[in-house]
Amino acid sequence: MNYNPSIASRSTDELLEIVSNIEDWNEDAVLVAQDELIKRGIKSDKQSFLKDITTKAKTKKSSIKENASYPHWYLLFMFLLPFLAFRHFFDNNDSVIELENEGYYRKAKQRFFCLLGGFIMWVLIIKFFLF
Repeated sequence: MNYNPSIASRSTDELLEIVSNIEDWNEDAVLVAQDELIKRGIKSDKQSFLKDITTKAKTKKSSIKENASYPHWYLLFMFLLPFLAFRHFFDNNDSVIELENEGYYRKAKQRFFCLLGGFIMWVLIIKFFLF
């Protein structure tokens, strides 16, 4: 297959990236990258070591994202003043859906429930005092 730029003309770092991210590349590209690295003096045991490091780093990054949380003061702000924080509900870069897509599951749940709870609280307060 033809790749643009060709696999052989890529830098060593780019080749290591291809070899360590095999799920992002087709099998032929990975094999060509492995052969090119061997030609450049990087043996297969070092390639597998770098692949293991990359896999561990991805796992750690995923774990950090999943457990990321908002500070308590921000959760209180979203709960007490949801109409000020409401832009975060639909903001393209920081919406609940975008947070989930990027792996920030805890933050997405926190945002959703704080805003929802805050709106319900204010509806009940307004209903209680106005009617």
